[in-house]
Amino acid sequence: SDDRFNPVSLEEVPKLEVEVSLLHSFEKARDALDWEVGKHGIMIDFEVDDQPYSATFLPEVAAEEHWDQRTTLQYLVRKAGYFYSEYMRVSCVNHSDLLDEIECTRYQTDKAYLSFKEYVQMTKERNRDVTAVFKEHGIAL
Repeated sequence: SDDRFNPVSLEEVPKLEVEVSLLHSFEKARDALDWEVGKHGIMIDFEVDDQPYSATFLPEVAAEEHWDQRTTLQYLVRKAGYFYSEYMRVSCVNHSDLLDEIECTRYQTDKAYLSFKEYVQMTKERNRDVTAVFKEHGIAL
C-alpha cells in the first residue's frame, strides 16, 4: 500500500489502465548531471553522516514537471528522505558539496500499456476469468 494515494475502490477498477515501465540500459553516470531530461531516468545514492539515502525518478518525471537537471535532483534528494535545510545547495552552482557526493546511475525505459478490458480478455483466454469477483459485488462490466 502507498499512503500517498487513496485506495482504489472495486467500482473504479474497470476504468483503470496499467502502464508498466521496463527499465534497461543502466549506466553509471560520470557525475550527478550526466543524464538527459526526458531520455534518462536516474537513481541516486549518497550518504550524509553515515546515513545512506537513495531514490529514483523515471525518465518522464522531469520532463512532465518541466524541471531541469538541478531541480530534478532537488526533488529526488527530498524523495530519498534527506530533508535538512541545506539540501537546497544542490541547486547552487557555487555550493556543490552534496552534488559532488551523489552517485548517479542513469537508465532508459520502454513502456507497455494494458486496459482493464484487455486484462479481462487475457484472464478469460487463460481460464482465469476475473469478472466473477465484480459480479459478486453487483458491478456490471
